[in-house]
Amino acid sequence: MQQTLTNPIAWLTVLVIVAGLFLAACADETVQPTTLPNPTEVATIAATAEVMPTLAPPTATSELVATAEPIVTPEPEEERVVSAEPQIVTFAAVDGLELVGTLYPAQTASPAPGVLLLHMLGGQRSDWDQFATLLAANGYTALTLDMRGHGETGGRQDWATARDDLLRARQFLADQESVAAAQTAVVGASIGANMALITGAGEPEIATVVLLSPGLDYRGVTTEDALAAYGDRPLLIVAANGDSYAADSSRTLAELAGESAVLQLYEDGTHGTRMFAVHDDLDALIIDWLDAHLR
Repeated sequence: MQQTLTNPIAWLTVLVIVAGLFLAACADETVQPTTLPNPTEVATIAATAEVMPTLAPPTATSELVATAEPIVTPEPEEERVVSAEPQIVTFAAVDGLELVGTLYPAQTASPAPGVLLLHMLGGQRSDWDQFATLLAANGYTALTLDMRGHGETGGRQDWATARDDLLRARQFLADQESVAAAQTAVVGASIGANMALITGAGEPEIATVVLLSPGLDYRGVTTEDALAAYGDRPLLIVAANGDSYAADSSRTLAELAGESAVLQLYEDGTHGTRMFAVHDDLDALIIDWLDAHLR
């Protein structure tokens, strides 16, 4: 016969047994504790956990970009373009006389060496036109001048005053933008040769002088004293043996000048600028001389 649990003590006993069984079941489950990292390990991880960029392996192109020096193309130097056309020029002498010349700008980049050309007695600046044009084509700026008492300059011949005229002419030439002031020369023929040597003696910046048929004394214009003042700067002397006075004077001047002078004697009797018409090599002789001493 089934018994009913009516006794309170019996119920309490049952509850205690059930609770005990439940707790025993819970005790069988193992609770795994959460493991915290060691503080040292945390610091190490933090120190090494920086994000590094991912670099692609270098290719041949990237190596060239990284190591090649940049190629810099230099800017071309600016060249002053000058007119190649001859220009008539004027400037005042000490006594107010207007000196007339023609300027032949170098047909190359400026500044260029400058050459002053002086004509013979009774001549004029146009006697030099052909040679001045050749000088310009070879990179020189040339100035031809009608000396006082000649050509368009007019007035009367006065060789003493002409000395100052020619120093002014040389300075006018050196002041041109197309001219390198420290690279100037004077070329003269006959009495113009004597005046060229006197001009060179009076201006130390003149690098060289060329004398065509000079004389020891033309119309009171002497050269031996001028040669002493000119010193040991380069001097080219050209004459023809048939032009005896000029040839003898040239030999004397060459001997006095010593090693700084070069003497060229032709075997005919031409004089001054007339030698150009007979001797085809005279142009080249003078230009080669100027190249050697002005460039």
